[in-house]
Amino acid sequence: MGVVPNEPGPAAGRPVSRDPNGEVLVFIYGSHLRGETNHALIGHARFLAEVRTSRAYELVDMGGFPALVNGTDRSTVVGEVYGVDPSTLLMMDEQEDHPVFYRRQRIEIDLTGEATGVLQGREVVAYVLPEKKAANYPRIASGDWRLRASAGPSSAAS
Repeated sequence: MGVVPNEPGPAAGRPVSRDPNGEVLVFIYGSHLRGETNHALIGHARFLAEVRTSRAYELVDMGGFPALVNGTDRSTVVGEVYGVDPSTLLMMDEQEDHPVFYRRQRIEIDLTGEATGVLQGREVVAYVLPEKKAANYPRIASGDWRLRASAGPSSAAS
């Protein structure tokens, strides 16, 4: 099992492991989702499951693109997990400006439904924005980027 250099953040110092296929499992929650504008960039990646994060994250509308931030144990974020090869991971790192803007780090997935068998015991990473960079942006209460238009003013950060 190979490793990909780790990012700054809570899990710093530990490499992100690759699965037996040499892939890193990446949680996608915004423009790379199926049907969204940047999906073609990862279109050859191996789709594994539709999932929700554990209740430890929030989704923020940054004005045209989303950000996953560490949350307040109140919400989950909807997304998809893909097996991504090393060259695609590097392209995503560049696009997400890792580690300057987003930080690629391990996250916790709610292992229910189809995710249980597919992701059990496997590490999943995502591009997470430090909370202070998202402080003045509205939260998407549903946790679903595809439903952002219905987020409404009640989802704004206080």
